[in-house]
Amino acid sequence: MDKSKITITATEEQQQILNKRWDEAGIGNDYIFSCVMRNESTFLQLMQRIFPELKLSRVERHSPQMTFYGPYGTKSVRYDVYSEINGRVFDVEMQMESRKNESRRARYYQCMMDEQELRKGEDYAVLPDSYVVMICPQDLFHQGRHIYRFRNYEQTDRNLELRDGTTKVFLNTHGTGNDILPELKNFLNLINGNAPADDFCREVQEQVREAKKDAETRRNFMEFEYKQMLIAKDAREKALEEGRKEGREEGREEGRKEERVSNYSSLVQDGILSLSEAMKRSGLSEQEINSWIQTHPNT
Repeated sequence: MDKSKITITATEEQQQILNKRWDEAGIGNDYIFSCVMRNESTFLQLMQRIFPELKLSRVERHSPQMTFYGPYGTKSVRYDVYSEINGRVFDVEMQMESRKNESRRARYYQCMMDEQELRKGEDYAVLPDSYVVMICPQDLFHQGRHIYRFRNYEQTDRNLELRDGTTKVFLNTHGTGNDILPELKNFLNLINGNAPADDFCREVQEQVREAKKDAETRRNFMEFEYKQMLIAKDAREKALEEGRKEGREEGREEGRKEERVSNYSSLVQDGILSLSEAMKRSGLSEQEINSWIQTHPNT
């Protein structure tokens, strides 16, 4: 049996889409990123580029693609890479799909990290310093920077820090400022599809190639992407049903257009598709999608 074939039944068209996604997947794909970052040395070098001031030198725990389940009824999280280095814990997320509420996502992930690290009966003092790193293709804060670091401060006195040990970092792969080391900039450029500019990036690129030679890696990738495809399909059908319930009684051609706008805009709004991917698949313009989102805020 060919282990590279997915174990979930897909149509021929879906298989073609999955094959294309696999062919195009690089270090900017969250699954491939997790596979490459299984190598503790590679991950440590990346962390040293992001946090040169911490003088990181020793990986103590390392869990790529770790899923953590909180109390019954709460939302679980899947960390792309969860690691402890020199007594600090790090979660690094490759978030190349444009999604809403990345700051709140980071908040929740950090909350779950605390739950993971503190056992019943332990004193709060044993909580390690924790860092959530979101690598994003867009500038969430519109300042042109590559890196944004957030800690908790007193509102009227910015010199008074809460010192709760939490830090959230957002990396913008398309930053324009002179605010990071050239070595980190090289890695962000690699994510953007540029050629490797140093030995570390060349090694990462080689590890991507090696990972993609593995049949099991390909199968797991395909199965994950197929599940995401089914989620998107369900969302489209739900949006279609909601549109029918609203009783839109317009001309057939105009109705189809509105339905397409509603379906794909909902997928963008819910973070299932990026704006560019929705435009590519639907033929809609950026203005049409953004206009629908602005007039249909989530409640």
